Amino acid sequence: MSKKTYIVAEGHERISAGPVPENGRIDLSEAEAAYDLSLGRIKPQRSKSPAKKAAKVSEE
Repeated sequence: MSKKTYIVAEGHERISAGPVPENGRIDLSEAEAAYDLSLGRIKPQRSKSPAKKAAKVSEE
């Protein structure tokens, strides 16, 4: 089961999957996230684009 990182909206200390970590990010499966997504409590974290990742690697 793959999981994605989600950002929890401000003001929410708990979501259906449990307590929210201090950093406000939580890893959930699609099934675990579905309810809170529908209520707007969480949103998917944007991943870095491949171009940005490639640029960072080439700088190092």
